[in-house]
Formats: sequence, C-alpha cells, structure tokens
Amino acid sequence: MISYIYWDPDPVAFRLPFFDHPVVWYGILFALGFFVGFYLLQFLFRRFLCFYPEFTEADIVDWEKIFQRKRETKEDALNRLNQELDEKPKNELPPSFLFQFSKRFLSEEKFRRLKNRIRLEKTLGSAVRSLKTRSKLFSERLTIYMSIGAVAGARLGHILFYEKWTYYLMHPLMIFKTWEGGLASHGAVIGIFIAMTLFYLRSRKEYPMISIVRIIDLLVIPSLYAAVLIRFGNFINQEILGTVTASSWAVVFGNPAGGLPPLPRHPAQLYEAFFYFLSFLVFFRFFPKWLFPAGKIAGIFFISTFTFRFFVEFVKEEQSFHLANHFLTMGQYLSIPYILIGVAFLLVPNRRMEHLSKN
Repeated sequence: MISYIYWDPDPVAFRLPFFDHPVVWYGILFALGFFVGFYLLQFLFRRFLCFYPEFTEADIVDWEKIFQRKRETKEDALNRLNQELDEKPKNELPPSFLFQFSKRFLSEEKFRRLKNRIRLEKTLGSAVRSLKTRSKLFSERLTIYMSIGAVAGARLGHILFYEKWTYYLMHPLMIFKTWEGGLASHGAVIGIFIAMTLFYLRSRKEYPMISIVRIIDLLVIPSLYAAVLIRFGNFINQEILGTVTASSWAVVFGNPAGGLPPLPRHPAQLYEAFFYFLSFLVFFRFFPKWLFPAGKIAGIFFISTFTFRFFVEFVKEEQSFHLANHFLTMGQYLSIPYILIGVAFLLVPNRRMEHLSKN
C-alpha cells in the first residue's frame, strides 16, 4: 500500500497586530524574491559595467571639480578623463572577487582601463559616480519598474487567459485583489517586457551600453530566483495543482484550490521550483561566459524554461476557463511564442555587442 504525503499547511504566516490583517506565506515569498532579486541584479550589473569603464556625462556629479581650465567644455573634460584610462596603471586593484572576475574575463586593454577608472574614482571622490553607485541606481530603478510590471502583468494575464472576463467587468475592483490569488507567469513576462521597455526609453542616454535585449539578459538570473520562491508559495497555497497520479511521491492536498477533490497528485509546483533552482545555478555559473553576444542568455533562458513549462503542463490540471477539454493547455499555448522568441535571440545576435566583447 502506498503512503502518500498529506499537505495542508496554514497559508497565513501571521497577523498584523492591532489591524488583525493576515500576512500570507505567498506574499512573503513573492516580496522576498524581489528583495533578493534586487541585490542579484546589482551584483550582475556591476560586473557588466566592468566591460564599459569609460566615463559618460551621467557619471559626473560636479563638473566644477572636473574642469581643469576655465573654457574647458564637458566633452573636452570627458575626453581627457577617458584618455587617462589608457595610461599605465599606477597601482594594482586590491584583491577582491570583482578583481578576480575582471582579470579573468576582461581583455588586457579593458582591465587596464578599469583599474585606471577605479583609481580616478578615488581621486575625484564625490565629483563622479563610481561603478558601484551606478549599478545600485540602475538596479533600484529597474526593480521598481519590474515589480509594477510583473504584478500588473501577472494579474491581468490571469484574468485574460484563465478567468471569465464578464465577471471582472461586473466587479472591476476584484482585479486589484492580488492577495486572493490569481497571477499568471506568462502574463508577468508580458508585463515585465512592457515595464522594461519604458525603463529603457527613460535610461538609454544615461546608460548607453544597454539595450532592451541586454536588460533581459540581466534579468534572467534574478527572475529565476524569484520563480523558485513563487512556486513554493503556490505549493503552500495548494494551487497550480498537478494531475491525479499513483506515483509514490504524490501529494494529497487537504484543501486544494478551485474546489478539486483531495486526491494524490503530482507536486507540479515543486517540479517547477526544482527546475528553476537548477537553472538559476547554471545561469549564475556561466553568466560571464554567456554575456556576449547580447541575447545569448535571454535566448537560452526562453528556450529552456518555456520548453520545460510546455512539458510539465502535461502533469498539471487545466486552469483556464477558455480551454476545457483541449489537447493542449493554456500554459502550453502561451509557452510556444516564448520558445520562438528564444530561438530568435540566438539566431539574430546583437552584432554591436558581439564586436565589443572581442575588444
């Protein structure tokens, strides 16, 4: 006789004092994903900036401290600073993880310019923004855009792809009740893309080395980390259920979402969480090697992640109101375009970025 795992946790982690408002595990894990994702993005973008040590206007905080003569223009001052990057370094960088990264993956010329950049940052002090400060500002702004885009896209995507639209037309305020569940990852990707495009249009002058494709590359690793936590949140909420199975590792959910019967099911949420965690480790390990050409990380991510999503849907219950009794699920139909986008990223690389990676 098979002994199945019985799973019926309390989705509420605690209640706020005085307000008696429940704080659910899903919300905690969702927020933690963005919180840690911010630091991951900052870590990755700082290393990305090592390939672009040149000063830009956005780096200068106090032009008066930069000018060496009265009639020197901003362009002349920037040219002078960047010419100093080509000089023989006067001292070595202190041993650090960033130093080891730069020495290993940067060309000799880029490494020399980076060392001079760091020396000038110390000499000029508050007159310029350091690479560390620039990576922090970039990550803060992008994380805000991504948070709004992901939540809005996930919620609207769930309503459009999985629910009865007429219900929300009659009860529009229900759209905003994200804490009651109903977020779609495919919709989140669309929302993130829109938010990322808006961010790029605002920031392209300040960060001339980035592109929309490059931003996607940088977001892959933080997104995978967040996806792991979100799927654990789904597991606690007993939602996104697997199909009924007699497998020895099946889970009996005590109060499954959607009113489904408490039968032994595939723990599909854990399948996804495990895959995303392994993907996170692989992408983090090969980030420097896959950084060029632009779009390589994004292409591998879209193909691997959504191919997995396509096949794991075979052991998941159909969630969409619109596709009852179809051969493919809504999740499978939505995964196909993302796989094709990934192929396009790999077949049509960014030539400019590919050229820069060889310098």
